[in-house]
Amino acid sequence: MLHKPRIPVRAILTEGMLPSTIQRRLYRRRGYTIARDVAFAPGVVIDADEVSIGAGTSIGFGTVIRGRSVRIGRRVDIGSFCFFEGRDLVVGDDTVVREQVFVGGPLFPDSLLEIGKRVRIFQTCFLNPSKPLRIGDETGVGGRSSIFTHGSWQSILDGYPVAFEPVTIGRNVWLPWHVFILPGVEIGDNATIAAGSVVNRSVPGGTLAAGVPAKVLRGPEEWPRRLDEQEKWAMARSIFEQLFDYLTDLGVHLERHDEEWRLAASLTHQDTRARVALVRGGGEVHAEDDVVFRSMSAALRQSGRRGSWPVAGASSRGRARRRTLEKRSRRSRSQVGED
Repeated sequence: MLHKPRIPVRAILTEGMLPSTIQRRLYRRRGYTIARDVAFAPGVVIDADEVSIGAGTSIGFGTVIRGRSVRIGRRVDIGSFCFFEGRDLVVGDDTVVREQVFVGGPLFPDSLLEIGKRVRIFQTCFLNPSKPLRIGDETGVGGRSSIFTHGSWQSILDGYPVAFEPVTIGRNVWLPWHVFILPGVEIGDNATIAAGSVVNRSVPGGTLAAGVPAKVLRGPEEWPRRLDEQEKWAMARSIFEQLFDYLTDLGVHLERHDEEWRLAASLTHQDTRARVALVRGGGEVHAEDDVVFRSMSAALRQSGRRGSWPVAGASSRGRARRRTLEKRSRRSRSQVGED
């Protein structure tokens, strides 16, 4: 097996300094599958036997990705100065990996890092996929967290403990900052781990665990807290009002329409106009509403997890406008050739 320098300085200073358009062409000539709008910042190096990167993905300054197989989905955002070294790497659609995330460690035939869709991995995390490490959809891994699938230094022949076991983290799990996960741990769906915890044993789904070592503090009957419909509506209005503040700060002209069962706003930005509305339960949708959000329980759980609002309905005028925009987009794409 050929020795590779730990930091591929030569590749960073040569192919990594090429414009993004030329990098895409270079990687395609190597047999990689690269979507036409993938963006490579300066200093990016990708070195693998098989590579597939989906549309809308961007990779930040100085990031290095090496392995046997690399599959990155659509609209993935990988920050600057990340280092991925493994065998098989899978990253799902709409996932965000922030700056200075390190992936590495001893590699074995079954080494694997599989990250689901809409996952967030925050700054300066360490992920060790010596054995399979799987992170489920919509999970958040807070900054400076470490996940290990191996633990060894002192000799097992002298009686010291050595562990090489996979780690599985379920769907919609939240690991706040400074969480340390040891080999062999499984964390079930919808579990929450408190910041600063050391997890050395599996945690059931739908629970809250904390401590060193982490212990379950609240079971599925208590976690998360149950909300009545009035509390959900109040929270939905609060989130929507924060959205209005955010849009106003971006320079969008906003005219509010506040009623007991709905909260709406007419938005104007440059030549674009739209009307969005939050409607409680089965409340009435007005004909002038372009996009409608309903404050039903499932929608609230979805929005609270990902910080976005699921579209529950829209007026015929809004649907027609979106169809027109989609047609224009398809025409413009058909007129633009490959880079």
